[in-house]
Parts: sequence; structure tokens; C-alpha cells
Amino acid sequence: MKLRKLKSLKAGRLRRPVLALGLVGGLVGGLLLAAGPAYAGFGSAPGDLTLNPTSGATTVTPTYATTEGCPSGYQASATVEASNSGGAFTAASASLDSDTGINLATTFTGTLAATIARIATLNGWTTGQTFELFVQCASGDGDTGNTSNVMSTFVTLETGGQYQTETSPPATSTSTTLTSSTGSPTTCTSVTLTATESASDGTNPAGSVQFLSGTTDIGGTVAVSASGVASTTTTFTTAGTFSVTAVFTPTSSSYATSTSNAVSEVVTTGTGCNTGAEPLAVTIPTSGTFTLTVPTATVTLTVSGATATGALNTITVSDTRNTYPGWSVSGQTSAFSGPGTASIPGDNLGWVPTDTSLATGAILGGTVTPGTAPPNGLADTAAVLASAVPGGGVGTSGLGANLTLDIPSSAVAGAYSATLTITALTTGP
Repeated sequence: MKLRKLKSLKAGRLRRPVLALGLVGGLVGGLLLAAGPAYAGFGSAPGDLTLNPTSGATTVTPTYATTEGCPSGYQASATVEASNSGGAFTAASASLDSDTGINLATTFTGTLAATIARIATLNGWTTGQTFELFVQCASGDGDTGNTSNVMSTFVTLETGGQYQTETSPPATSTSTTLTSSTGSPTTCTSVTLTATESASDGTNPAGSVQFLSGTTDIGGTVAVSASGVASTTTTFTTAGTFSVTAVFTPTSSSYATSTSNAVSEVVTTGTGCNTGAEPLAVTIPTSGTFTLTVPTATVTLTVSGATATGALNTITVSDTRNTYPGWSVSGQTSAFSGPGTASIPGDNLGWVPTDTSLATGAILGGTVTPGTAPPNGLADTAAVLASAVPGGGVGTSGLGANLTLDIPSSAVAGAYSATLTITALTTGP
């Protein structure tokens, strides 16, 4: 492929400015322009421009790739452009031209013409700022004719000579300041709290403020005025020291949430307040149920050598009780009856508990090894499949177990059957 010589990546040589930049609130490339941010939103959707590496030292020269092609009518040439803080932009890559065999109607790749640090220097970018790299497609060769600004990525210059890219510009930061009509009220005195927010772009974005005493909300949210002010009046009903803050939540995702400074309210007991205390009481009734559902379908064990294996059908435990007593589910088997008087001891059966879901606070029981000597086997003593201590186990648990039966060498050939009894108990009051 033939790359044209980069002409505009040098100080003082700006490419054509975007004419609509002088119109605050105008639309360029499908993105709303606003006064203040260093990035302007030149590149439109669909698609993105990606750098490789997406982050790292500014001394590297990344490659780039598009996720879409240039729009119809603008597929003769394409360059990557870098926006600068003055509202114009410079070329950050050589021109890719279709007359060299490059198909700009589909995705394409290339390499930036300089390191991120060099591009930043030529455009006046500084640490902490975010700027845009975007694709400029043109109707003529060598970036001539009519142009269309499309896919973009946003580059943030970080401390330590690093950069980070993202597909959308970061939210504009905001700050919130809280003041109080008095920092030392009594329990009889009302206090007016006032929050004032502003954004780093010099505006007062729309949104609401939630005042808090510690982590407790003071009333509901309060909408900010056009000048970014919200206030509320409250009365502290107990004496003590309270840390009061205000959290601003913007309406637009283009702005970031901010938390104010903390104001310390040292509240003392008032006199002559004509106040009194009236006790309140409420009794919450018991509600909810505890159910155990055990499938009735036969579990058929598959013989392989001297053992037979299988898996229990899912057993369901549902606990919606608001008393949170906990529970325990256990299993115990009978002997396996075979042809005539033949049998296999139930303790020859063991299990490994499993689950498809476990309610919070519930745990599986331990493995039971097949064998006639205690504590092996599932016949002599019931084994815990799963349990929940008081305070846990509320919700639905799906329980199961992988079964293993040791077949005695003396076992008579034929069909055997046993019954595994599953029992659920409440463990607490």
C-alpha cells in the first residue's frame, strides 16, 4: 500500500477547523458540543476507532483500527485526526488512499504518524486532559474534497507519562459545597442546609441533591436551581455531633456525581422546647412457609465392575419464613432387596452432596463413604445432605448427591431396590 507523506503533523500547521465550533450547543458528527471541555466530539457513530495498545506509555506509536468503513461518498481517502484545545485539528496519520488498492468501504487499519507524546505536544495537550482522535474520510485523494468525520476514541493523558483510551468522553467533573445556617444548634432549633454545585466547564448542570446526616437521608432529594443551589430545613431531635454532607446527582450522564465537604453539627439539648416523647410499638406477624419437594422418579444406578453409581433427582427446599429458624435436610436408606432372599446392606451406599442452587447461609453436608463400619454408609445413621444455621437458608435450594454403591462379591445376579428417605427439620426456634 502507498502512504502519502504526512503534511500537517507539525507545530502551527492546523487542518481545516470545524465551522460549527463557534455555535455552543451545535451538533457536529452527531455529538452535542458544549463550551469548556477540551474534547469536542468530532467523530460520529456508528463504530469506533481503537488504538493498540489501548493504554501505556506516551512514548509509543500505536497502530489504529476502525470498526466500520467510511460512509458512501467519502471513500477516496482517510486520515486519523487529532483535536486540539483551540477547536481545530491536525492530521495524526498519513492518508490512506483508495487508489492504492485500499478498500475504505470496510474496516481498515494503519499506524499513527508519531508517538502519543509528540501528538500531544503539537496539539497543546497537557496531563489530566482528555482529547479526541477520530477518522476523517474524504471524497478526494490525499484528504481533499468534501470530508466526513466519523469513528473516534478519546485519549486521556495521565501522570507518569501514561495514556488511557476509551470510546466515549469521560463525564465532566462537578464539585459541591455545603453550608449550614448554624453549626451548633439545639434540639429545638431548625437548621437550613444549603448546597451549591458547579461543573468544571463553568456551568451549573441540572440535577438533585440528597442531604445526609452520616449515612441517613435528611428528607428527600431536592432539585437544584438554575444557579446550582439546593436547600432544606431540618431539626435535630437528639443531642450529639452529626456529620452532614450533600451528594449532587446530575440529570445528564455527561456530568459526574460529587459529594460535598462535611459540616459538623454539634447539637445541644434545648430548653423550653415544649417537647415530649411518646413510645411507639409494632408487632410483625409470622409469615412464610417451609417446604421440601422430593422427586418420586426411580434413580437407576449403573454398574461398572464392583460398584454402581448414579445421581439423585433434584430435591427442592424452599424457605420463606420471616423467623429465620434455619433447617437441616438428611437422608437414610434401607437395605437393597434382591431376588428371593438376596440383599445388599444399605451401608454399602454412600454419597457426595451436590447442589444446583444454595440459599444464602446454606451449606452442603459432608461426603459419606460406602462401608458397613461407622461412620460409613447411609443406613445406620441419617447423613446431612445440606443445612442452614438460624438466620440463614431463606430462599430456594436445589439439592442432589452423587451416589456410589459397593457391590459385594457374593451378591446374587438380579434386580435390587431400596428406599432412600429424605427428611427436613427446622433447626432453630
